[in-house]
Amino acid sequence: MLVRKKFLFIYLIFILIIPIYNFYVLSGSDETAKVEISFVTYTAAVCPPSILGIPSSRASCTFPSIVDIIATTSNFIISELAPLTLVILIIIGGFLYILMVFQPSFLELGHKYIQWGIYGYVILLLIFSILVFIQTTFTPSP
Repeated sequence: MLVRKKFLFIYLIFILIIPIYNFYVLSGSDETAKVEISFVTYTAAVCPPSILGIPSSRASCTFPSIVDIIATTSNFIISELAPLTLVILIIIGGFLYILMVFQPSFLELGHKYIQWGIYGYVILLLIFSILVFIQTTFTPSP
């Protein structure tokens, strides 16, 4: 019961008394308050949604071209997805090398994981090189 009385007392002080004190004591002057309202005009361009996070490279709001979509997708695969996959395959192959102690066939399996991870990464780099060559050759310069 004592806790409720303390809570009620604190409630009355902070909720009721302090705003009244601020209004009467701190205002101090008899001047009326002045409110100034100003209107601001803001024009916003409504653009189509970006596809695959591609920012619009043109001055006007247009959909990205197929070249932009291919470039963004290939950059994501080459710069983020492929290295991550390569590291994961090398880690799995390393664990299989370590587990060779329990079963000798894991040595061959670990070697294949690492080998095919590197082969796949090299193939992706070659494909990316071909895409960059096609993009620079057939894209008109501005």
